[in-house]
Amino acid sequence: MSNFDIQVSAAVAAIAKGGVPAAKLFRNEFDPVTKAAVRADPDGALALVRNVRMSDGGLSRGIRVRVLETVVGEHTDARSAELLAQKVEVSHLAELLLAQGDLPSAAFAVASKEAVLMALLMDVMDDSPALYAEVMTRLLCWGGKLSERADFDELLETEISSDVTLRQLLLSAVSALSEDGSLDAALENLGLGEDEGVLAEMQELADNGGFIEVDEDLMRVASAKLRELARQTKKEATSFEAVEQEVPVEVDY
Repeated sequence: MSNFDIQVSAAVAAIAKGGVPAAKLFRNEFDPVTKAAVRADPDGALALVRNVRMSDGGLSRGIRVRVLETVVGEHTDARSAELLAQKVEVSHLAELLLAQGDLPSAAFAVASKEAVLMALLMDVMDDSPALYAEVMTRLLCWGGKLSERADFDELLETEISSDVTLRQLLLSAVSALSEDGSLDAALENLGLGEDEGVLAEMQELADNGGFIEVDEDLMRVASAKLRELARQTKKEATSFEAVEQEVPVEVDY
């Protein structure tokens, strides 16, 4: 057994312990030993992401973000998406995606649509009072981030509240904030600059009084809907995995 293998084994043990040993390990998440340990035990690493109780070996949010990004960085996109869907609750994942802010995030690219939309809601409707224009601005910033995902077209059509899609929400934000000179730039930021029908769609929304009023009630309904979607998605994934392994699984929600 090489010296490197011994170090990796020690790192895997630190992940299992959590708390201070794990925190020390992930303060240098780019270390080859840390990366190898995460490849060897991704489930153990994601258990650290789930544990938010400091009294029970939980890590700070900043360290949990590092763990999350390291896990995703050391696996393929498909495997990372599978791990996150199976091992991390959507609310925990959304919290960490939000904590990344504008920093590059490998996890943001592979997280479930429910998780990224939940992060959007958490940011838009945080506890601090915000002007309506600020809420709309946050929506457009998130729209720009979401437009970089491979499933952006699917995200746009996601119904986040009763008969309200993300597309309608974002177009409402564009309408609320954009003057004639900035409309094209706002649509370009959302990846909709080449969409020939978008201006007609905005006009139709305006004519029918269809622009969305973003308030706490809408966001509360949207949050509940996303949680239900996430629970259903996880239940289906767990059931599929059980069939493949021919092992009965009980899912308790």
